[in-house]
Amino acid sequence: MTLPEPSYRFTILVDRVPVHAVLRLPGLAADFGVHGYPVADVRQRAPFRAAALAAAIPAIEGHAGVRCLHVVDNDHLTLAEMAEHAGLAQETMRRYATGQRLDGGFPPPVNPSHQGAKLYRWSQVEPWLRARVAVPLPPSFPEITLANLYLQARQLPDHGIYADLLLNALLAPPVRLDGAR
Repeated sequence: MTLPEPSYRFTILVDRVPVHAVLRLPGLAADFGVHGYPVADVRQRAPFRAAALAAAIPAIEGHAGVRCLHVVDNDHLTLAEMAEHAGLAQETMRRYATGQRLDGGFPPPVNPSHQGAKLYRWSQVEPWLRARVAVPLPPSFPEITLANLYLQARQLPDHGIYADLLLNALLAPPVRLDGAR
C-alpha cells in the first residue's frame, strides 16, 4: 500500500492576481487574492517541502500567467515576536540578544544600524536557541530561504547559472548534516 504524499501549505507573493483567481492542477491548489499585496495561497503535494516549492513555482507561473516574487516566510522578527514565537519572556530574549544571559553569540540583527525595531532572522536564532534552551520551538524551514534566493537570483541581469544552481539545490532531497539517516 502506497501512502499519499503529504500536502504542504505556503503563501507566495505574486506580481498580480490573474484573471482566474483559482488554479487547480493534479497535486496543486492555488487561490489568488490580495492581502495588502497580490498573493497565492498554495497547497502542493510532494514528498518533501522543497519539492513542493520547486513544483509549485513553475506551475503557478506557467498556468496562471503570473510571476512569483517571494515565498512568505516570517523569517524577519523583532525580539518581542521571537519571544512570543519561542514561548519566552521578552526580557529573557532581550538578555540573550545583548549577551547578558547564556554564553553570548546570539545572531546579530539584519538591520543593525536601523533606528527603529531591530529585526533578526528566525532561521538563525532558532538553532541558537535549540542548542542552549530546553523549550519546544517551532521549526524554521531553510528550503523557503533557498526558494527565495532562487526567486531573487532570477531577477539578476545575468541570472542563468545562479538561479539554476539554487533550483538544483532546492530540488535535491534533504540531507541530514549530523550523519544520521
